[in-house]
Amino acid sequence: MDGSTSFVLLIYLAKVEKVKQEYSEERRSFLRQSFGIMGFGFVSFAFLNQSCEQDEDPIVSSGSVDINLNEGKYTTLLAVGGTVKQLFERKNNLFPLIITRTEEDTFSVISSRCTHQDYEIDLPVDKDGVLVTTCQKHGAQYLADGGKVIEQPKPSGTATDLDTFEYEFNAESNVLTIHF
Repeated sequence: MDGSTSFVLLIYLAKVEKVKQEYSEERRSFLRQSFGIMGFGFVSFAFLNQSCEQDEDPIVSSGSVDINLNEGKYTTLLAVGGTVKQLFERKNNLFPLIITRTEEDTFSVISSRCTHQDYEIDLPVDKDGVLVTTCQKHGAQYLADGGKVIEQPKPSGTATDLDTFEYEFNAESNVLTIHF
């Protein structure tokens, strides 16, 4: 090989090496930027997801509430057979309770959440001498006294008994304490 060919070959090899380095640098830069953006995205998602969870008002499934039967709409519970539907903030998965006075010192406190597909059920009505509550969405029926399912939803599906809540009643003060 003569000197001019060697010189041209060296220049060619130098250019090839320079192109390789530029390509390699561009590739590294692209990967750095891509992973940086992805990392920022993951961190942002984690932060936003966490902040959303912290902003939510959690549903409290413990504690108790007192209702005075001498006040407001609760006066309907002074008589046997009286019934009210009441939402207690952050309780019972945000569904109201149905409270029915079944005897002089006995109440039924049930959830108004239909166990079939989570629709709200109606206040009880007298059906052949028995207080029955119905889900208007698919027709499931429950006894107001204890929440036992007596008719399955139509056209298909399965409902289970309604959630019930313990209570204490002070007959002297007419205060009903419901426990969650």
